[in-house]
Amino acid sequence: MWSRKPSSRSGAPERRRAVCVLAAAIVAAPLLAACQPLYGTASSGAAMKDLMAGVEINTIPGRVGQRIRNELIFATTRGGHMAQPKYKLVIAIRESVTPLQVELVGNSQSEAYNLDAQFSLIRLSDGKV
Repeated sequence: MWSRKPSSRSGAPERRRAVCVLAAAIVAAPLLAACQPLYGTASSGAAMKDLMAGVEINTIPGRVGQRIRNELIFATTRGGHMAQPKYKLVIAIRESVTPLQVELVGNSQSEAYNLDAQFSLIRLSDGKV
């Protein structure tokens, strides 16, 4: 009959896995040390929320543009007072509708609404994009 002999290497896969986890932790530690919170303090010492509040958002034409602008203003100022602007955000949007299911008589049963946006962030001090 077949029998399995006890092997001296029975713990080898577990040890190998432990070494791999330890090596991954050692490699990841310096990478994680360089991370900083999104809304934490920037390298210049200013809080990110203060920097974002200094972005003036130009008027975007159309109903959808106005909604996007309102959401961006609320996201950058959190509903508070806007700081003295240092940057200007210019957004141009293009809307289009594409029929997806067209009947034999030519009527469209469903459509895809597409919204393309182009934006530029301009520094007000020198006009650099």
